[in-house]
Amino acid sequence: MLGLRKEDLVIESKIKEEEILLLINERLEAKKCRNYEKADDIRNQLKEKGIELIDQSNEITKWIRV
Repeated sequence: MLGLRKEDLVIESKIKEEEILLLINERLEAKKCRNYEKADDIRNQLKEKGIELIDQSNEITKWIRV
């Protein structure tokens, strides 16, 4: 795997909760403005960092680390 150790991969995938919440709020705003492309981009960005979003309503999104 290109010389990366497992520990390096775990450290790289960590994202702080504050950043997750900011991105979720930004995504919710994008959805309100019907900017679905931006909302999808944010979802994909978080997914790449090991965060799965769970929409519970138009105004509530929960998240888990995967």
